[in-house]
Amino acid sequence: MSEPSDDPASQTADMRKHPRIPESGQVSMFSEEQRLSGSVSNVSDGGVMYLSGESLRVTVEIEQEGNRSIRTGRLVRVQRVNSDETAYAVEFDTE
Repeated sequence: MSEPSDDPASQTADMRKHPRIPESGQVSMFSEEQRLSGSVSNVSDGGVMYLSGESLRVTVEIEQEGNRSIRTGRLVRVQRVNSDETAYAVEFDTE
């Protein structure tokens, strides 16, 4: 039996539609001003979780080995990895 991975991307491997290729480089993500509405799932003094049928639209700029690409898509997952890092998963729009 294999050991569990600390890599947040590997935790949903069975749900993937496309193969993943390990890469390195820099990425920037930005969003147009957008308002998302939904219904509260739970709330505490520290925050709120809510459900929405809307998606947060984003643009991602990826730079690898001097090449820059810009893709649009929707933010599909945010996961705190540790106190210093957060993982963001973006599903690209089809071209």
